[in-house]
Amino acid sequence: MKNMLRVLATASLLCASMIGAGIATGKEVAIYFERYSALTATLGGVFSGALCYLFLRSDYHYHRIHNYLHFAEDICAVFVLMAMLTALASMYSDSSLPVVELSLLISIFLSLFPLKVLQYSNIPIVITIIVCIALLYFNSAELSIRQPTNPIVSLSYASMNILLTSSLCEKSGKGKSRSFCFAVSLICGLIMGAVIYAVYRIAINYNSDNMPLLSAAKALNLHRAYSVSLYLSIFSTLTSAVCILVTDGRTYFSRFFDFIKESGTRLSSLVPLLPDPTLCIVLLIFLLYCLSTRLQFASVVAGLYPIIGWVGYVKIGYAILTFVSNR
Repeated sequence: MKNMLRVLATASLLCASMIGAGIATGKEVAIYFERYSALTATLGGVFSGALCYLFLRSDYHYHRIHNYLHFAEDICAVFVLMAMLTALASMYSDSSLPVVELSLLISIFLSLFPLKVLQYSNIPIVITIIVCIALLYFNSAELSIRQPTNPIVSLSYASMNILLTSSLCEKSGKGKSRSFCFAVSLICGLIMGAVIYAVYRIAINYNSDNMPLLSAAKALNLHRAYSVSLYLSIFSTLTSAVCILVTDGRTYFSRFFDFIKESGTRLSSLVPLLPDPTLCIVLLIFLLYCLSTRLQFASVVAGLYPIIGWVGYVKIGYAILTFVSNR
């Protein structure tokens, strides 16, 4: 029972990081699968779950070999962070409360705790998201449109969607058994396949809107209930991105400060005056927040997410090679 709870907690964290603003708003799904069938979209979710197994079992092999790839992942985490912040800013543009700022502060606070805290806290979040999307799906009218099925597009979407999650997979799967990793990836594949299928069916009716699912919720007078689900989806992915950036950012700044200290130059005398590495990365995150306030969610998704997809392809290819070579 305890092991099953760990499986559910780990799967919840991974699913929450994959759902995010793109899926919860429907915009990401509408952009990727507008010209393709519901099966193509569903396979994108199933493939994402299957890739989770690969990274849960990776055991950090390629992180020790290719630091450049790891750095590219962190750059993509920056893109995801900016997308989540622009999504929140778009949602709460008329609010008198500092929702975006408070959400970012809470995300930074949670990122300072062990990963287990994030895992278990995401169980109720994922359940709420699934219930709200199901409620919206069963109350929406479906369009009967015949579109081609293309598994390559599904894999492309999965490679983009899995990149942020892969770092969490590596941390969550360290020291875990094969059966544990398989159970987690199976649950992720089932949840993501069902969620993306439902989102596709709803979003295809409102694909020209900035947030298709929110438009559908307003048309059905369910926007208040769905706004809660949408916020939780964005917040969970925001927290995942912040967690990765804080963890890796501290390492980058620590190495940089050590380099200055060992350089033997005049700059080495300034090391005692430098701020804590954690404070440095937090300040950098707030600078990214300031930049994000000038951007639109749709333009961030359309412009930056394809880059994440290509980096995802490279990481998946190298992960497969190292996975096979170490067996």
